[in-house]
Amino acid sequence: MFLESGEVVGPINLLRPGESLNFIESDKSAAVIGQEVLSLIREVNLIYYRPSEYFPALRIEIPAAIAKNKSRLSVLLDAIRLQCNAPGLMEPYPLYMADRMVRHLGSALPALRRATTQEMVATNSAAGHDIGRIFQAMHAYRSDQGR
Repeated sequence: MFLESGEVVGPINLLRPGESLNFIESDKSAAVIGQEVLSLIREVNLIYYRPSEYFPALRIEIPAAIAKNKSRLSVLLDAIRLQCNAPGLMEPYPLYMADRMVRHLGSALPALRRATTQEMVATNSAAGHDIGRIFQAMHAYRSDQGR
């Protein structure tokens, strides 16, 4: 609520210098993976941007390559501003569309499961694999009608 139209705060690093996340050190592979995750998280910056007066401020997580480059950041903020120009939408249009798709995913899941199963059977039956195991693995725990 404090930002005016077109104002930006940031970039801000997600982790402060010296701050770390705890990973289990007993397993060497988990420690290595943890360090890789930490190095990637350190590259993420966040900004707060309010594209217009009738739109709330957005928290946007971006890679350091965009955050540190003023021309790239300008292009990004301009694209977000253009996507937020309808007063009825309270989020950028791609986020709005992703939200709409996720809300309808439950009804599409049986069709996606059938299509995936058919593709796996077609691919693996030619290789001589046991397709019965594929059907068993892809079978829903509950029936599709029991939503």
